[in-house]
Amino acid sequence: VSFLVIDQDAITPVGAPGDGELQTYFDANKEKFRAPEYRKLALLTLDPAKIADPSAVTDADVSAEYDRRKDGFTQPERRHIEQVRFDNAAAAEAAFKTISAGTAFADMATAEKREVTDLGVKTRAEMLDPGVAEAAFKAEANKPVLATEGALEPSIVLVTSIEPQSVTSLAEAGPGLRQELAVRAAREGAHDLYDKVEDERAGGATLAEAAAKLKLPYRVIDAVSADLKAPDGKPIEDIDNGAAVMKDAFESDVGVENSAVRNGDLSVFFDVLEIIPARDRTLDEVRADVVAAWTASETESRITARADSLFDRLKAGTPLATLATEVGKPVQTLEGVKRNSTQPNLTENAINQSFAGPEGHVANADGTGNARILLRVDKVTSPAFFAEAADVGPIQQQISQALKNDLAATYNREVLDSRPTTINNVAFQQLTGQLQTQ
Repeated sequence: VSFLVIDQDAITPVGAPGDGELQTYFDANKEKFRAPEYRKLALLTLDPAKIADPSAVTDADVSAEYDRRKDGFTQPERRHIEQVRFDNAAAAEAAFKTISAGTAFADMATAEKREVTDLGVKTRAEMLDPGVAEAAFKAEANKPVLATEGALEPSIVLVTSIEPQSVTSLAEAGPGLRQELAVRAAREGAHDLYDKVEDERAGGATLAEAAAKLKLPYRVIDAVSADLKAPDGKPIEDIDNGAAVMKDAFESDVGVENSAVRNGDLSVFFDVLEIIPARDRTLDEVRADVVAAWTASETESRITARADSLFDRLKAGTPLATLATEVGKPVQTLEGVKRNSTQPNLTENAINQSFAGPEGHVANADGTGNARILLRVDKVTSPAFFAEAADVGPIQQQISQALKNDLAATYNREVLDSRPTTINNVAFQQLTGQLQTQ
């Protein structure tokens, strides 16, 4: 397939629209620029992570938590260990004598025709063989040791590096522990706070009043759309559980007491303070958006018109290369294009249209974005059929399943057509309540 891409480089630049053009386009497409319905919302959020008060956690509580979890703040010693295994202790001891005589660890393994296994960096607890662990964690760095006593596999091990035990101090762990304890306390108290908010609302308090009394986060959003956008089109991303809150808020009304939107530990109370109805915007409000939309529409129209004009000439016999020279674009060629395949620079629509005719077939296909693709089928190759080919299996399976479905449908239709429909009136009346059983 040879093809030529017609895009905005092939047309006269669109330029800026005149006031009349812009107004005409805006009048014909006002619905696209219509302001959606917005709602003014009051939000009171119960989030343990946000209402936690670290200052309320005492130093004694932090110290006690540190002592309770001290093992978690201790990084045990780790060693990088290499191991050579032997069939028995005697073989390991004989090989170790060569090391004692000056043979390097790796050279010993080569001479013994044994593999050096890199165990990686391990803590003692991570070692599977207790005898090897005992020997390795007593060894000096870069000094091979014999591991036979208590070992599951008699070995010679080499420690290549040692990372000493480290302990995170109370001073280092304290701030994080204080925050964790504060959140834990807030989480435990969240249920009571939830009930207190409900009690305040039941007593006639507004969300603002309840928030002030209970010292809870409260905010007012002047305008938000159902898809969480502000009137300027920018997303509002800092509403907790925003999608669920918007769903309920846009099903509610001003003056309605709404149930809190809950998600795990998070609860969001809301009131609809005002409903701002959808409306038509003026051109001045959305001028930049209208200019962008007009430019895109005009560009697409000109590309389509240019492509249609060139396609008429292509159908009349003008070579694709001649058209390419006129628009200053190269003719591209792809060989071996198959149905339902993916090809660079060819869209699915262009591939489908290339199979709509024989050799010499031309088409005006959809391109990427607003571009068009003029194409010509230069050669058609029908491959020989091989039952074992990879493409044949799925086709056979598809046809076989289609035949099964057709046969089943035919059989079912015949069964239904050959047996008259009857109604059990007693059962029908019982099901519909028309018959009172005694």
